[in-house]
Amino acid sequence: MKWSPWHTLVWLVWFVAFLAYESWAGLDHDSRTPMLTQATVRYVPWYVTLSFILWLFIHFAVRYSNHPYILRLRAES
Repeated sequence: MKWSPWHTLVWLVWFVAFLAYESWAGLDHDSRTPMLTQATVRYVPWYVTLSFILWLFIHFAVRYSNHPYILRLRAES
């Protein structure tokens, strides 16, 4: 899959923004500034998190089960 430059730029901006906020919240000594990971654990229900983890596992299993690297390893053995 080839990503367009805009797609790559959007993901990069989101990733850098997340890291910047996490760093700022971690280094800020104000207790009223929650880190995003803490807010996620506090406000996202366990069943939503579990559903996401299961979806992610299934996604990786389907996506990478026929990856050329794995197919080459299967052919060598």
